[in-house]
Amino acid sequence: MKQCTKCGETKNLSAFYFRKDSCKYRNICSCCIQNRKTELRDYSKERMRCSEKQRTASGKANCGLQNARRRAARLLALVELDWAQHLTIKTLYMTASKLGLHVDHIKPLSKGGLHTPNNLQLLSPEENMKKGARYEEPS
Repeated sequence: MKQCTKCGETKNLSAFYFRKDSCKYRNICSCCIQNRKTELRDYSKERMRCSEKQRTASGKANCGLQNARRRAARLLALVELDWAQHLTIKTLYMTASKLGLHVDHIKPLSKGGLHTPNNLQLLSPEENMKKGARYEEPS
């Protein structure tokens, strides 16, 4: 049994995600995590509904909208990875750091891509900046 730090309820360990990288259970139950994802998704949609006048009135409002979209996309892109996939991603990022390369999502998170090993590639910084968030569906 474990107590969720978000809702305060005591639940069985099966209600918590297991973090293989630290070999511990998360402190927030899976139900609260799903609620948080829904809240972020709704928040992002609400921000997008702002009138054009409000969004362009100041750079801060526009920047806040972009940040909300980015946070929501990252959260929705998270998937449960097995130990081997987690290790592959970690190795990819370490290799990129040593070689001075960027780790790029083939299908960007903003376009519905997932943060999985088969959606990652190594690119030079110039190529990555040139590519941006473009993605063309393979035929």
